[in-house]
Amino acid sequence: MEVFLYGLWMRIASWFSPKILRWLQSRKDWREKLVAGREANKPVIWVHIPSQTIQSQYSLLLQNLQQAYPKAQLLISYEEAPAELDEETEELHYLPLGTRKNVEDWMDILLPTLVVMVFPELPDRILKECKEREVPVYVVGTRLEKGDALLSLAGRRQLRKSLSLATRVFVEDQDTAQRLYNKVRLDEALCTVVGD
Repeated sequence: MEVFLYGLWMRIASWFSPKILRWLQSRKDWREKLVAGREANKPVIWVHIPSQTIQSQYSLLLQNLQQAYPKAQLLISYEEAPAELDEETEELHYLPLGTRKNVEDWMDILLPTLVVMVFPELPDRILKECKEREVPVYVVGTRLEKGDALLSLAGRRQLRKSLSLATRVFVEDQDTAQRLYNKVRLDEALCTVVGD
């Protein structure tokens, strides 16, 4: 029900906000785009990145995934739509609103063998669906600064819930690892410190 109300709010807010309107437009016909972007008979490694603007920070990760899984299709999705939608950006994949039906359809179309999520984009329904389907999920780029909003009481609870659904959490520094262990109470066996 919450997701439905959020979707309704987004539609109303799009009348007043160009950014929200772009968010909605970027997800138009997402099922058809996803089917068209899916290479037949290839396993899929799905990488979800918050926005295109930070994708370059993860280019080494993407290259390593392509080298490690040369027979797989690397499919990248984004949360945030770019400032302007054009022909090039319209062909990109944007994660739809997280309703149960949307999540099930997304996973049924992709059938990923591995999922990589860039922190802090951790859509709960996707994580739960991956867990149910026994699809490994790796969270990368995890960094928490002292005073981070995610370390508030509500943030810690949500973070623990989300990260505990992951197969592995790769953190950027030892301080973040300690915050996850001590404040979020995340299992130490789940985390690996890898640096930037």
